[in-house]
Amino acid sequence: MGNLQQKIVKAGHRSDELLHQKQIIVSDNQAQAQRFAALQQEHQALLRQHEALQQMLARERSRLATFLGKTSPAS
Repeated sequence: MGNLQQKIVKAGHRSDELLHQKQIIVSDNQAQAQRFAALQQEHQALLRQHEALQQMLARERSRLATFLGKTSPAS
């Protein structure tokens, strides 16, 4: 009977260890999900910034082309 009790106690300890490992994994997954969400938000902000910069560049190119057209000797 003592041998069976030892096995039960060992199984209980192992169960506790596995539960603890599961809690660590769940916590890590939650932290990774939060980091991923933050990175997604940062990515969206960078995409918006990139689009704004492209629009500014297009406007400046247009202004430069207009300026060069007005100042070129061919006009």
